[in-house]
Amino acid sequence: MTAEGEARIIELLQRLCDNHPAREDIRFFSADADVAPASSILTVTWNLRTDFEIVVTKMYADARDDCTYEWRYSGVSYEFNQVEFDDGQRVRKDYEQVQLIVTNAGAVDQDVGYYIRGWARRMA
Repeated sequence: MTAEGEARIIELLQRLCDNHPAREDIRFFSADADVAPASSILTVTWNLRTDFEIVVTKMYADARDDCTYEWRYSGVSYEFNQVEFDDGQRVRKDYEQVQLIVTNAGAVDQDVGYYIRGWARRMA
């Protein structure tokens, strides 16, 4: 095998290790439900530990009538009720929170279930 081929294989293996949880990594699923009051805003915040490298694979909230959704994650805003990352999305080091903002423009309170899923690796 050439040195170039060997370097390419090492690069691919490193990419796989970086984007998939290892046996010693911690997988998490954080779920709950709250009421989004009529004509109001529900804000849910997850505080992330800074001694771990956090990788989120899915953020989900139940779709409800008259509600809009915004996920704030690593400096990016997603205006969908669910966001999924095929290989996971790392939390940037200068961000310590994931937020879900549900705006209920209707006249009826809405029960909203939600969760985030992913994995964490202790930083060396």
